[in-house]
Amino acid sequence: MLTKAVFVAAFSLVACLPLQANADSAPLSPDAARKIVRNFIDATSNYQADFTQTLTNNAGQILEEEAGQLWLQRPGQFRWEYRDPWERQIVGNQTEIWLYDAELEQVTVRSAEGALLESPAALLVGDMSALDDYRFSGTVTGDGTVMVNLEPLTGHGDFESIGLGFAGEELVSLELNDRFEQHTLINFRSIVKNTSLSPALFNFELPDGADVIDQRIN
Repeated sequence: MLTKAVFVAAFSLVACLPLQANADSAPLSPDAARKIVRNFIDATSNYQADFTQTLTNNAGQILEEEAGQLWLQRPGQFRWEYRDPWERQIVGNQTEIWLYDAELEQVTVRSAEGALLESPAALLVGDMSALDDYRFSGTVTGDGTVMVNLEPLTGHGDFESIGLGFAGEELVSLELNDRFEQHTLINFRSIVKNTSLSPALFNFELPDGADVIDQRIN
C-alpha cells in the first residue's frame, strides 16, 4: 500500500511530541494552523533528516520500529531509505513512485498521479493545492511547540488524520492515524534544509535480480 508504505508508514523526535493537548497548551485557529504549514512549505525548497518511526495499534502496543533517512525536494520529489531493521526504499518524482523491499527482492512501480495526491507526501513536497483537501486545527504549548492537525475533507485514502509537529520553524515530527486504527509516529533529527541535493537521489536504480511489479496507469 503506497501511502502507508511511504509514511508508516512511512514521517525519535528530539523530544517526543504527542498530538493531544496538555494543561499548558492553547488552541490555534484553523487559519493560524494552516498558515504555519503554508509558511513551512514556502520557506523549504528541500529538506533532509534522519528519522525513527514507530507503529502502534489502538491499544498502544508497538507493532514496528524502524529508522532511516529522508530527502525531500520541491516540487514532488522524495526519497525514504529504511535501514533498520531491514532495507527498504521509496523513491518518488512527479511521474513515478518506486518501492523496493530488499528482503523480498521486489520492486513495485506506480504512477505518482493520484497516489501522491492521496498521501501526506503531497504536503511535504509542497503541493499547495493539497492544503485545500484538509480541515485544520492545532495547539501551541508554553514552550512554543506547535502541533497542527489535518483531517481529510473526503473519505478516500488511508488516513483519518495527519499531525505535523513544529519546534520553532522546523518540522520535527509527523503523526498518522489510519483507518485501520493504527498510529504512526515519525520523529526527525539532524535536520538540514535548503541545501544542494543531488538529482540522483530521486532517480531509482533497479537492483540486479529484483522482481518488478508494474502498477503504473497507462
